[in-house]
Amino acid sequence: MKQQYSLNNLTIRSTHQQKNDEGMTKHTHRIIFKYPLNSEQKQQFIQLIESIQKVVNPSQVENSNVTFTKDNQADYRLSQLNLSGQWKDLLFSKLAVFSTEVSEIIEHDGNQVFTDYAILPLE
Repeated sequence: MKQQYSLNNLTIRSTHQQKNDEGMTKHTHRIIFKYPLNSEQKQQFIQLIESIQKVVNPSQVENSNVTFTKDNQADYRLSQLNLSGQWKDLLFSKLAVFSTEVSEIIEHDGNQVFTDYAILPLE
């Protein structure tokens, strides 16, 4: 079954922070989890972001970054040549799995896309 999203989920929101540096676009996003993450869950999240960076731009893996600003909040940075492509579908599918199997994500850049009530049929 294909997941359906509400109109709210389709609204494009700006990234937490974005800058261009020597032709490289670096964008930072904020994730808020429903509960504080333990050290193992934090490590799993870091590995998830690194795996995305390896697909998006393998030469920039060392520039991917995850900072836990609170036990239930993380800022992550990706670096790539441009923002086009299918990277966002891959990112959101991996985040959805993380939210379901590891720790529920209640916000991504202010959007509640991964919460149960956000996944509603379009009318």
